[in-house]
Amino acid sequence: MATKMSAEEKAVRDALAVVNADTGIAQAQAAIAGVSTPAPVTSTSTTSTPNVAYDPLTGKVISGQTSISDYVNKSTTSTKTPEQLATEAAAADAAAKLGKKDTSLTDRTLASDTFMNTFALVFGKAEASQPYVKQLYSIVSGFYKSGSSIDESLNLAIRQARQDKSIPEFTKRFTGLFALEDKFNAGMAVEVPTIAQFFAAESKMGDILNQAGLGDLATQEFLGNVIGQGKSALTVANLISDVFNTIDTAPAALKADLNTYFPSVDRTSLAKALLTGTAGAQELSNKIKGISVLSAAGTQGVSGVGLDYAQNLANMGIDYQQALTGFGQVKNLERANNLAQLSGGQFTTAQAEKAVFEKNIEEQNKLEQIKLQEQGRFQGSAGTSRGSFSTQYLNKSSSSGQY
Repeated sequence: MATKMSAEEKAVRDALAVVNADTGIAQAQAAIAGVSTPAPVTSTSTTSTPNVAYDPLTGKVISGQTSISDYVNKSTTSTKTPEQLATEAAAADAAAKLGKKDTSLTDRTLASDTFMNTFALVFGKAEASQPYVKQLYSIVSGFYKSGSSIDESLNLAIRQARQDKSIPEFTKRFTGLFALEDKFNAGMAVEVPTIAQFFAAESKMGDILNQAGLGDLATQEFLGNVIGQGKSALTVANLISDVFNTIDTAPAALKADLNTYFPSVDRTSLAKALLTGTAGAQELSNKIKGISVLSAAGTQGVSGVGLDYAQNLANMGIDYQQALTGFGQVKNLERANNLAQLSGGQFTTAQAEKAVFEKNIEEQNKLEQIKLQEQGRFQGSAGTSRGSFSTQYLNKSSSSGQY
């Protein structure tokens, strides 16, 4: 048989139902008093939850209180529109994000295996196995943690290691790079390479020296010195090509002349002098070219040519083969001096050289006059033709005396 609900218990239950139905405090109190429930009152204000709470221990509904134990009915009365509330919520969310520190970069770490693999790719496996690499990893990790890339961290690390003198065996590897950096800091117009650019230049220079048969010079120490003097791989290639191609293809006479000016100098020593010597590399290269021009004059039997003049011709871009052809023409024009003397004039070797190499108009006109005078002396001779003139070697179209 079902237990009959007491009047007090029924009143409490009815009060709870009223609270849950949001019908107001007046109705809840009326239910407890056993008064009939009036019609719900419609509020002109915005919807709110009654500021009441139910105490299950005493069985009472208490007004003016927001929480008792685990039962909470907190007032949420608001006169703001949903749009205003949404705007405020968005502003609060943005303010919270603004005040939160972004640790996406500073919280990152550089894995040791990632560093070792990267280091080995750049420096080689043998270098990556050196004991100092672990110490370098510690320095690089600090820069990486602050937001730098691995490449940037390496470039920053070698400078810190140099300043701290913490890894001398590593910083010595970049003596050439630091030499350029010191020049740059001193105000010189030089370009300081990154580690990657340094290794690329070093590799290209090594290939150039190996191809020229100068592999003994393709060492880290020597090439670092070359880079430290500001020479690029292209400069090295041009110097080696200009000098050693001249020497390697030179006939015996030229090699003998070169040996006169550079006694007991082998290829390696000459390359060292070109790339790192105290004398300017270009100056030394030009000197070798000047000696080549001088040797060509001697080979063609033209005397009286000095090294200074030969050097001037070399500076004009005349190489050994061109000098051979030109001095051959000068030799053929020596007879022009004998012909000029018949008319009371002269035409020296120096004038012939100007006509041939410098294309001097004045000297070329003098040659034309000598030719016409020679033609006049034989004009009356019977059976003569233009081609029989003794001045044939003076004709511009003559291969033996073209000028």
